[in-house]
This record gives sequence, C-alpha cells and structure tokens, in this order.
Amino acid sequence: MKTTSRVINGFKRFLNNTHTIRNNVNAVHLNAFKSSAFGISIITGVGLFMIGKNLNAEEKVEIPKENTQVELDLSKYGKVIDSLPEYTREQIEKKNNKTDRIWVTFKYGVYDVTDFVEQHPGGEKILLAAGNSVEPYWSLYAVHKCKAVLDILEAMRIGNLSKKDRELLDQQPVDDSDPYKNDPSRFPGLVVRNKKPFNAETPLTLLADKYITPNEIFFVRNHLPVPHPNVNEYKLQVTGRGIPEQVEFTLDQLKNTFESKTIAVTLQCAGNRRGEMNKAKPVKGLEWGSGAISTAEWTGVLLSDVLKHANFRLDDNINHVQFEGMDIDPEKKPYGASIPVHRAIDPEKEVLLAYKMNGQDIPADHGYPLRVIIPGVVGARNVKWLSRIVVSDEESPSFWQRYDYKGFSPAVEQASNQVFDDAVAIQELPVQSSICEPKSESTVNAGDLVTLKGYAWSGGGRSIIRVDVKSDQDEWIVADLSKEAKQRPGKAWAWTPFEVGVEVPEDFEGKIRYCSRAVDDSYNVQPENVENIWTFRGVLANAWSCINLNVQKINQLCYGQFGSMSVFRLKDEDYQEWAEMWRLYLEFYNTTLPESQYHDTWSRIMADDGDLGAFVLKEEGRIVGLAHYLFHASSWTSKRLCYLNDLYVLSSCRGKGYGKVLIMAVKQVAQDEECLRLYWATKTDNPARKLYDKLGTSDFVTYRVSLE
Repeated sequence: MKTTSRVINGFKRFLNNTHTIRNNVNAVHLNAFKSSAFGISIITGVGLFMIGKNLNAEEKVEIPKENTQVELDLSKYGKVIDSLPEYTREQIEKKNNKTDRIWVTFKYGVYDVTDFVEQHPGGEKILLAAGNSVEPYWSLYAVHKCKAVLDILEAMRIGNLSKKDRELLDQQPVDDSDPYKNDPSRFPGLVVRNKKPFNAETPLTLLADKYITPNEIFFVRNHLPVPHPNVNEYKLQVTGRGIPEQVEFTLDQLKNTFESKTIAVTLQCAGNRRGEMNKAKPVKGLEWGSGAISTAEWTGVLLSDVLKHANFRLDDNINHVQFEGMDIDPEKKPYGASIPVHRAIDPEKEVLLAYKMNGQDIPADHGYPLRVIIPGVVGARNVKWLSRIVVSDEESPSFWQRYDYKGFSPAVEQASNQVFDDAVAIQELPVQSSICEPKSESTVNAGDLVTLKGYAWSGGGRSIIRVDVKSDQDEWIVADLSKEAKQRPGKAWAWTPFEVGVEVPEDFEGKIRYCSRAVDDSYNVQPENVENIWTFRGVLANAWSCINLNVQKINQLCYGQFGSMSVFRLKDEDYQEWAEMWRLYLEFYNTTLPESQYHDTWSRIMADDGDLGAFVLKEEGRIVGLAHYLFHASSWTSKRLCYLNDLYVLSSCRGKGYGKVLIMAVKQVAQDEECLRLYWATKTDNPARKLYDKLGTSDFVTYRVSLE
C-alpha cells in the first residue's frame, strides 16, 4: 500500500471517529481522552455520609484512586447477618432523635448513626432519614453508593430488618426513577470526578491551550440534578429589603431593558486541587485535581442596573444579596448563595446576570437560561439556573452558604454546626497557580528544553504580576505571562496563562521536581506546602503547584541509528490523494478554500522540498502548517518497526490544534501497520515533540503503540 494512501485512510478514520464533534477543533483534541474513566471520590453536600474521624481507630477506609472505574458489588451491603438481632419497622421508626438514638435502614440492614451525626458534613440534614431508609435520599445523592461510604455505614450496623418487614420490602415495586435521567449529555473528554450529581474537570493538557475555555470542556460543578426550565415561562424575581415592590423579569425583558455587557471571567471551585491536600491528610469532598477552573466570556446585564431599576435603596441594615437557583434538594429547598451587598450594587464589580457563555446560550450544565456571574469570587456563589434575588440583612440561609465552603484551621478535624456558624463564608479566593503541561510523571530526556505551561489567578480582581518556577536542581526563574491576559487594574477577573522553558540537566537521570508560585498585585504569594493550610473540607488549596518528571539519558546509539533515514518522494500521481486529505480536513470543519489557492502552495512546497511528502494546512490563503511523514516497514529486527522521519507544524499554527490532528492521524496509521515501536528521527527542538507530549503518549525517542 502506498504511504500516502495509508496516511489518508488513517486520517479518514480519525475524522469518522470524531464526526459528532464537528466544528470544534478543541473537541477533536479531546477524542484522545475518551477512555478516561471516572474516579469515585467522596463528595460533600447535603445528606452525604463522609469520612470524619475514624469510627474505629484501627479501621481504614479505602478511597478509590482517581480515574479508576470501580465496579461496586452492592450485594454484600445491607444483607442479612445471622448473628445480629432483628428489629421491626415500627421499632426503627421510633429511633428518630438523639435522645432515643438515630437509626436508619439500608436494604435489610439496620444502622445506628447517632454518633455520626456531628461528623456529617450535611449537619442534621441526615435526620431526614431518621427512623427510615436512606435509599430514597441516596437516589438523589448517588455518590453514596461507593465502597468508602458503604463501608462506613456497615461499621455502624446493629441489626437486620425483621423477616416480616423484609418480605414486605421485597413485595414493593422497584422504583426505577432516576432524578438524573434528564441530565444533559456531556463531552466524553472531561475528567469525571462524580457522575450523580455530575462533577468533572477540564483535562490539564487542554486547559492551558486556550485563554478562553470552550463550553464543551468547561469544568462542571453540580450539587443536584440539572433543572430544565421552560424559557417561555421563565421569570426572575427581585425582592427584599430596600425594594419597594417585588419586580419580575422575563429573559427577553432583561435583554431588552438593560445594556448588555461581555466580560471574561475565571470561575474556580473552592475545592480545586483538593486531591493534593488529601495526600497530606485525608479531607472531605470530591478529590479534584487542578482542572476545577475555567475561563469564559460571559454576556449579560449588570446586577447593579437591575437593582437600580427595581428602585433599590440601601440602608444600614442591608448587608447581603441572596441568589436562589432552580435546582432543588430533597426538602424542596433551592441551591443558594449570597454576596455582600456592596459588591452587588457596585457597577465596577461587574456582577452579571448572564445569559450567554462564549457567545452562545448558556448550556444546561452551566445554568441555562440565567446564572449570576460574580467576578473574582469563588464559584460556589455564582448560582446557576437563577430564579430569585433577595436583598437581605442576612446571608443566604442555604446549606451551601452556611455549612459548606468555609475555611478552618488545620487544628480543626471536624466541625459542628456552631463551628460552621462562627466561620466566614469564602468569597474572594487566594492567589493560585498550577502547572498544566507537561503531565506530572511524564518522561523527558536529559538535556532537553522542556516547556512548562499553566495558569495563575487571584480572587477579587487582583492581577498576577509574576509567576516563579524552579526545580529541585536549580534556582528560581521567572515565567513569561500571556499578553492576552492584560486587564484593567483591580478588574483582573480572568486568569493569566504562563509559560517558561526549563533545561533538564544533561548529566541527570532520575526524578526531577518543578514547582510554580504566583504573586498578585497585592504581593500575596502562594505558600510552599499544603500542610500548613490544610483544612478538613479540603478547600482553599493554593500551595505551590509541583510536577515530577522522569529524566532518562538518551541512548545515543539508537538515536543516531534513526537520525538519517531516506525519505520517500511524493509522486505526481499521489498529489490528488494529498489534496483529498486536505479537502477532508476543510470539509470536517465546514471550511472552504478554492483548490487554486492551495494548488499554488503545493507547487511551491514541492519545489523546495521535492523529496518529502507534505501535508499543508492553510487559512485564508496562507500557509499555517506543514507536516512531513515517512513510514517504512523494516526487517531490521524480528519486530515490525515504523519510522517517522519528521513531523512539525509552523509556529503560526500555534493554538489552532492542527498539529494534534496530524499526530492523531499518524497514530492511526501506526496502529494500522501494527507497529510495535514508532521511532522518531528528528531534532530535539522540533515542535512536534511538544505536541506529542501533550497527548501523553510518547517519550519521543520510542513510542509504543497501543494495539487494543
């Protein structure tokens, strides 16, 4: 088979495999991550059983690692244990208060959870199930159905349901209703931390690719099932102290009555990087990595304008503005949050009632049809599916405002409601940075120049003025800050991407550690480690961001062996196949380009590099990318080998994703040829190396192709 045909066929299959994500170059990149499995973590929220202090000092609960699909066998939980006593449903129903003890049931099991109530992150919300089964609540909070939570519950086992009640339970029809059944579909490349409610982060390898995060890969933080309001019936209520009479707005009225504004705002979950804190000491909550943060351009109307229109008048007794969503908990209470009133009424704080995200109607997962966007403030206050605004002398009564998303001393290992009441709700987040590329534990070569890329951000509109980077083998160096991130003083609502090249020591072999620390314009700087900022809720994790790289010394003999291979010549009859490949690319992205424009380009390229097969990418009539390929089946050893002579894209391609598309096509070809190894013969400073490393599939010298 001709080389060109193999590449084109591989490319066609690649396009076919990703046809459902047409029109989104970034989405194509994520196809490589479809196999990412979700990690079952312990999540906080109303009604969730969590790990507090060990119920038994010698007992250890296994927490599944991230990205590990766990097939949970529920049959071993809640089954009859012959050695335990039996209790009737009538007896259990009386155990519904602390004085008489608090019992619950799960399947055939009876459990005394009295001593656990104080450790429960949802506080006394757990009493909703007192004297009854926890299963109706667990249908809503499906995260409970993981090994860690069920093991905790089984440790509180005291008995079995009576035989008669077990028989009655068996006779009850099975309720197959799932409150999450109408949740929207999600992009498969997201790193899922919990399925129900859905919580997922943006893959780090893509997070630093774009200043503005595409909607499809924007991190998702849901607490409850996604509501689906009828936009034609939608009305936003504005009421409370200082407002003479309640006002209601339809979505169209908001759009037509007030001037619209578009601003770039970064949203970050309070638990971003919680996984790092959990490694220092177990915490309660979803084990987020560094991807629970994203940036979008939000379009909406200023809250200050809406309040002014409602004839709001501030007085000394007004302190907060509350927001209520349409996502409802088992008590029919909405998700809610609040912010200080002075932030809400200040037009310079640019609090938005947003109806568009990156130029499109806000997706369902992100709050359609309306959400509040509070620049510089923790994501938890940016209420989605906004239905009501209340001006008040008190902060929101919502559980998530009063009993979650608060910071504590490392000395506090669990908190009662009183301790939560005394703590201050998180508003502006501290200065933050994270290294996104390369992936931690990647392999690099001694002497390589490695590019570290990441993001930095600080709450309250504080600008990032510097990002320092160092290794455990060298001194601090200053990273380059993105020019795209220049923002007005005091209004740096969006993150600042950074990038720096670091040279791996030539004489080093082993593990090397690189760390970043950001400094904002108030000269706040990230602390060195998480131990001194640890909090049992795992929030506010903003220590230095560190990655480990595995450094190997290049086998010079092998590297030289493949450094000067012959190349194939593109024959005249092959031109049409390469042109077809380019046409497929344009068609895939709904782009058109007259053949005359790229025919001239082909002629020029072939004149300069007549002995290379070239794939040219063009944009508006100019060259933006070029890739050279060589695949050669060899009997040099008993194993089948493929050699790739060179692959690169021009610097003007940067950020457009073309290089990744080419690499995916190359990978497909290598798999088709059943290559056991893919050898590169190219210079170490070739940009393709960085592109390949982004996919986390190669150490560049030898790439082992998956043969699944």
